Amino acid sequence: DIIYTSGSTGKPKGVMVEHRNLVNFLFSMTKDVDFNPSSSVLSVTTYSFDIFYLELFLPLYQGGCVFLADKETSLDGYRLAKEIEEKAPSHMQATPSGWQVLLESG
Repeated sequence: DIIYTSGSTGKPKGVMVEHRNLVNFLFSMTKDVDFNPSSSVLSVTTYSFDIFYLELFLPLYQGGCVFLADKETSLDGYRLAKEIEEKAPSHMQATPSGWQVLLESG
């Protein structure tokens, strides 16, 4: 699969990710992230970026649940806060600007 990542440059670029690399990444994350079948993730990242694969597959790999936020919700702090309140995910990751949007909404 080819996905897009900004890496350290801040400019998106396509990179190749083999399935075995993704499986290895997910396996290693289960050692670092406390995640179990009762856990859930609110995914706010577009599917074309690398971290989306963690948001999507880690919950599924561990038997948990994933909630997919649409683009409008991900970019609007008030809508995102409402989504967090409604879904009550145990986990969420975002970029610093994503967290800032949420913080600015109160």
